[in-house]
Amino acid sequence: MKHYLLLIVLLIVNTVTSQQNSIKTTFSDNGTIHKSIDYNSEVLGNFKHKENCTVLGYLGDNFYMVSYNDVVGFVGDEFLTVNNEMMALFYEFQGETPEANTNTKSQGTKSNASSKLESSINAKERALEEKYKKLKEKLEAKRAKEALKRQNDSIARINEKAHEARLLQMEKEREKRERIKDSIARENERMRLQVLYKNEQHRKRQLFIADSTAKAEKLLKQKRRLEEKQAKALEKENAAKALVNKAEKEKKELADELEKAKQEIEALKRARLNANAIAEKAEASAAKAEVKALCKYQVNEVDKKLGVAIKRTEMYEIGENLQAQLIKNGAKTNIVFSLSKEIGCASNKPNERSKVKLTLANNQEVSFYHSSSLSCDTFLLNAIMSQSKIQALKQSPIKLIEVIGTEGTEKIKKISNESFFMKMLSCID
Repeated sequence: MKHYLLLIVLLIVNTVTSQQNSIKTTFSDNGTIHKSIDYNSEVLGNFKHKENCTVLGYLGDNFYMVSYNDVVGFVGDEFLTVNNEMMALFYEFQGETPEANTNTKSQGTKSNASSKLESSINAKERALEEKYKKLKEKLEAKRAKEALKRQNDSIARINEKAHEARLLQMEKEREKRERIKDSIARENERMRLQVLYKNEQHRKRQLFIADSTAKAEKLLKQKRRLEEKQAKALEKENAAKALVNKAEKEKKELADELEKAKQEIEALKRARLNANAIAEKAEASAAKAEVKALCKYQVNEVDKKLGVAIKRTEMYEIGENLQAQLIKNGAKTNIVFSLSKEIGCASNKPNERSKVKLTLANNQEVSFYHSSSLSCDTFLLNAIMSQSKIQALKQSPIKLIEVIGTEGTEKIKKISNESFFMKMLSCID
């Protein structure tokens, strides 16, 4: 038994060791799982805020490999609740060791735990042996008691079988008398039913004769009423034909007048459509001219080697001490926020990830996370703009902006350009 318990302990230790790279966590926002370390790669699945997942490893560029609902893929750390075990994977990938003496302490703790576990197992073995001895004595006493009970039960069963045999004989005699009595009653009932059947057949024949006579009289009356209705209907039909002829004549006259009015209305509609088309064309030209006047670029060209359009707008002021720049490089869209106030660096580390959170007038929140290298001289936060975020920003103006750095947070309530995204996103379409 002792060797068996020790084997269980070893299996538990091996299981824990084999699971050390499976880290349980939750999603911090709604998002998607990708096939590779690229937000433009194939989407393998969607997840929701606060759902559970398992982190399998850290692959760099702020991406973790996760397992979620039988799907294994890659998720950016801005969508995950980062814990200490995930930070350990991050530092291990970077080649850093936050606590050098962790392994030594862990080995000492495991040794003490093994010693305590073995002492506990020995004590449990002794307790089980004592309990087994007491149970054995109790079982022998119980067996003697059960043997005596079985002897008494045997005598009782013999007496019960004799009693049952007497009762069975009495029941057979009673059933025989009941069968004779039932046979006489059934014969009497058969004769009574035969008399009732003959009487019922005679009654039905009398009812059939009376019913046939009544139906014949009813059909004769119905035929007479039908002939009278047909005569009246013919009279009404002739009168209706005269009215139809008159109505057809009036209808033709009215149709001619309606056709003339219809032609006049069609002419008016064509004139109105031509006027509306001219007005819409003028409005579209004015809108294009307005957008073209607002768009100012640092770069607006096509890369001839790659065959992609590259657009980079000027820095636009959108709030107090805050500017924004839109960048389009092929299919990839980025935004750069520049804050002229001291709140530390723009960091991409999972445990201190910098971000800009926009609250729109419709109370929808859109967050951007820093995805570039560390920026400390000037707070420049470079973030990826997904299509879902672009669509959300086009729907409503800005109400509040919150900028989070490594050393502080700046809330900007004074928005100088509330409709910045609604107007300027067309500059990089």
